[in-house]
Amino acid sequence: MAFAVEVEGAAGPDEEKGRAHPVPSTFDNGLGKERIMDWGLLWYDDTAGRPLEDKVARAAAHFEKKYGQPPTLCFVHPTAKNGTDQVGNVQIEALKVVLPNCLWIGVGEIKRKTANGKRHK
Repeated sequence: MAFAVEVEGAAGPDEEKGRAHPVPSTFDNGLGKERIMDWGLLWYDDTAGRPLEDKVARAAAHFEKKYGQPPTLCFVHPTAKNGTDQVGNVQIEALKVVLPNCLWIGVGEIKRKTANGKRHK
């Protein structure tokens, strides 16, 4: 079974009602990487035997069809990562807060921190 749930923020007081507006999310893994998801959707796929690469490809196709642009980043539970770092143009990153069988896929980037704590891509 696979399905998607939109993960977006609510409209502000002066913004168009009834339209969701994304809220950026930042996660620091404490190892010099800062992950930023600008907007995305949560994809659930518990199909036994389906490789992560296929799950990400299916989620990416749905994302592109729905939003008209391809995703760039996908967070998965650490147990699901299986050494896969990229599927097509989608970078795969492990994140503990993502539940097993879920993929948080969307538009975002990974920034690395320098020794002085400043960010760079």
